[in-house]
Amino acid sequence: MAQELKCKLSAILSADVKGYSPLIQIRVYFIFLLAISWVSFTLLGCNGSSNGGSNDSSGDAPSPPEVTNLTLEKVKSKRVTLSWKNPLYDDLDKIEITYPEITTPIEVGKDLQIVDIIVPLNSVKYSFLVRTVSKAGGKSNGICISATATGKLIYRGSSLHQMGACYCGPCDYGSYYQYDSDDDLIKITTYKLNAEGECLLYDPPLLSTYEIYEYDELGNNISMLYYDKNDNLIDYYWRHDYDGKRRILSTEFNADGSLHRRYEYDDFGNSVKESGYQQNELTWQHIYENEYDDCKNMIKRHQLSGYTHLFQYDDHRDLISVKHYNSEDVLESEHEYLYNPNRTLSEILYHNTKQFIYWYDQDGNKMHEVYYRLPDEMDSYSYDYE
Repeated sequence: MAQELKCKLSAILSADVKGYSPLIQIRVYFIFLLAISWVSFTLLGCNGSSNGGSNDSSGDAPSPPEVTNLTLEKVKSKRVTLSWKNPLYDDLDKIEITYPEITTPIEVGKDLQIVDIIVPLNSVKYSFLVRTVSKAGGKSNGICISATATGKLIYRGSSLHQMGACYCGPCDYGSYYQYDSDDDLIKITTYKLNAEGECLLYDPPLLSTYEIYEYDELGNNISMLYYDKNDNLIDYYWRHDYDGKRRILSTEFNADGSLHRRYEYDDFGNSVKESGYQQNELTWQHIYENEYDDCKNMIKRHQLSGYTHLFQYDDHRDLISVKHYNSEDVLESEHEYLYNPNRTLSEILYHNTKQFIYWYDQDGNKMHEVYYRLPDEMDSYSYDYE
């Protein structure tokens, strides 16, 4: 059980955004800060060496092989769907799934390779330990996968400063979310509601932008296309290419393909190197190297141009600090992450000053968010769910 309690995962995403529109800079900045706590999915080994292990001391019973291709198929409100491939092992009896918030393991028959798991709250990261069990009672050390359930968002209201033409700010926007029959996000339509100064009050609301999300036959989100109100593809989009393990191999950003990013992985699925180049650059110049702890939490991200980011976690494996060092190894800034008793993220501090604040309903759905640009200037967001 101690091994299971230690198994937590977090990830960090970032992108080069210099020179892009303020709207895109804010979007990517939010992703950079929040993706750490709002993980999509990653595999990890939980025996202290990142690669599973042998017997868990269940007497003299042999240890069965681990499952492979453990995948997060989908997250819904308080629901996580996992799939995997069972080992070719004649004495395999069942699959056992645990996570620290439950006391009785979830048992799955050996003929099944998918399961729906109900979790207590949305917006909380849960780490699931998937173990194979032999007929003699032997258990593998297990493979872990981490996921955060989310409510089905249908509306996001935004009151923003310095967005688009509205530098007088604030500008108010409303974004509506549409899904397909599989509950995959396929479109976000954003309307300009009102604003002060140079921006006018529109009634009915004026269409501002919309985003289209596309998927392949395996359910991988392969692209996001970003259009203006006249159906013109505008300055930001991305396209992903995947490998056979559903890992992102490369990404192309922007309508003109001016920014590229590619990813390299170690034997345990960690993204250990990211390389990128921008338009008119002939080589992969923007290079990041990542290091992880024994439970696949990123602990160091080094940009070869000089900057280094160090990550610290609490006993729940939730991120609590990111420190940013310059090329001379001098601490330039720090972000701190604070949590509610139920482990939903409550605040992000920057230089000991509140930068983000979050509020949730009883189901863990994020209902309100505030981003302080300056002590007396803030962006505000509200959320509605199905």
